[in-house]
Amino acid sequence: QLAAKHACRVALVDPRPDAAWPNNYGVWQTEWDALDEALEGMGLKDCVQYKWSNTDVFLGGHYNVPLSERKRLPNAYARVDKGALKAALRSQCEANGVEVVAAKLVDEVTATPNIFQKGNVVHDAEGTTLTLSSGRKLRATTVVDATGAETRLIRRQDGTNVPPLGYQIAYGMEAEVSCVDDMCTYTGPYDNSAMLLFDYRTDCFKFREFRPGASFDADPNLCPTFMYAMPMETLSPGRRKVFFEETSLVARPAMTFEECKKRAYERLKHHGIEVYNVFEEEFCYIPMGGPLPEAGQRIVAFGAAAGVVHPATGYQLCRSLASVTPVAAAIAGALSSDEEGERRSRAEIAAAEAYSALWTPENIRQRDFAVFGGDFLMNQDAKKLSGFFNGFFSLPQSFWTGFLAGWPGLPNNEKHETWQSRLEFGLRFFALMPNPVRLALMTDAVKAAARYGPEGFLRSVTPFFGVPPDDHRLKSRPLAAELGDARAKEEAMRFLEPMAEEAEAVEVAEEAEAVAAADDEPSAAAVAVLSFQPMKEPEAWGGADAGSEPDAKAGTEADVEAAIKSDMIADMEADIKSDIASDTSPSVEHDATEETKISIKVDTYVDEMESPLPEIDANTFFLITAARGLSRARQGGRRTVRE
Repeated sequence: QLAAKHACRVALVDPRPDAAWPNNYGVWQTEWDALDEALEGMGLKDCVQYKWSNTDVFLGGHYNVPLSERKRLPNAYARVDKGALKAALRSQCEANGVEVVAAKLVDEVTATPNIFQKGNVVHDAEGTTLTLSSGRKLRATTVVDATGAETRLIRRQDGTNVPPLGYQIAYGMEAEVSCVDDMCTYTGPYDNSAMLLFDYRTDCFKFREFRPGASFDADPNLCPTFMYAMPMETLSPGRRKVFFEETSLVARPAMTFEECKKRAYERLKHHGIEVYNVFEEEFCYIPMGGPLPEAGQRIVAFGAAAGVVHPATGYQLCRSLASVTPVAAAIAGALSSDEEGERRSRAEIAAAEAYSALWTPENIRQRDFAVFGGDFLMNQDAKKLSGFFNGFFSLPQSFWTGFLAGWPGLPNNEKHETWQSRLEFGLRFFALMPNPVRLALMTDAVKAAARYGPEGFLRSVTPFFGVPPDDHRLKSRPLAAELGDARAKEEAMRFLEPMAEEAEAVEVAEEAEAVAAADDEPSAAAVAVLSFQPMKEPEAWGGADAGSEPDAKAGTEADVEAAIKSDMIADMEADIKSDIASDTSPSVEHDATEETKISIKVDTYVDEMESPLPEIDANTFFLITAARGLSRARQGGRRTVRE
């Protein structure tokens, strides 16, 4: 849309732009239809591979629900044709002049700050320069990161008020399997005319329940999984192609793929389904929930990188597509705006506006509600999950479909986009739960409030704890280069420099007289201080080889001075020396451990010469600047001179 609707120049960086997408995508048909209408011209309706008019769930065996009971949901479900979708998107790129760059960005940092002077991501007031693996440099005003939930370019909030990430793990296989009859009406207990969303029954794992030494995730009652299935075409009489996926909805720590695969085959064997041939395997790993991106970043996170994945279901594709229009409009609007002229960084404002469009305060509250839901689900055993979902799918259709969509622009989201609507949903749902599930839910709500504060779940369903701050907008912050009046400061420096040099000469003369009058010869450090001329660059310093020990009793004063100057050079770090030679501004470098290294110009540093330049370890630096001020302190007859 940035290229097609807003006439922006766009480049797409992908190391393998022609490779097939590895994962399969299932969507509710009503959501896909709504997106096809909203994203006119993208052709989403032509990107459906299979469609089922009904969706089945099996949740029996608990709370007086018969084990074999099938709950049928009259909601159409579809499998996205991932090849067709990618081809449609590539066609849109070509039609609108988007350049596709077959390369990748390699960077050592985990999060890119607003000012970054080294590495392959370099920001300045006008935009960002990316150095790609091919060696090519790309220049952009705005960078959008769609590299996934574990991106290394986005900094996240501290996470103290939100539960840690949960993980959805699934083993899937597209296979040729046996059917109950030659017409392939059923595959085991599964109706091939319907999509299977859940089979949470655990009777197929009974032999595991009391197995000695079994790991926690090997107990299907304590760490449950469900079967998800998409019946496809009939291959021959009595044989059909079906996509099966054994899924751990959300867990912390994650379920193992090996365990999911083992359960998939055990479940199919229990139901008398024979696997003849496996065409494709899928290993699904989806981080869910966790903290959102930190405000004020220059790189715009999108999709899973921005935390758009539904924290309680793992759905992401429709939510990301629904985000396209508002995010593109926000970026384009900021780039074309000249509201405050050159005193605003359009690059910073574009990123801030994009985050504000993506995560409005009400959208954050809606996500908080779903985060609580996901955290609750991962703490429940198979029995409680069955009771939970039996109540969930007994709600009016608009309520449960709205929760599963959970994003502005998708159908029935109005049932969840305000605290009043979420409270109504919760009360209706609570009335349909079995008592043990109600008790577990109330217990988890109290624990969540105690552990993470009221800013999460309680704020999402009440008006009493405010709304999330809309702090993505940085509209009035001036650029660093424009702080103050540069002309006036340069003029002041010209006046102050002769005064400082005169004061220095007077104090040096006074010190020389005091030393000459003393009986003891001055130490080497004292001689160096007496003879130093501040404001010299290291390249101008001559003298003995680095590391030589000065001798105040041998040679001239100039020899001693040269030796000490050489010793100082040996102690200085390489990056400080380069800063002295090039710029008076501090350089700021953030590394992958979330530490910051600050290199400041040092013209003269004389103290105890046997000590190297100190390294300061601190949680916070306060940087204080002054206009060429010299300070001195007497220490046992020695003097420290610093700029």
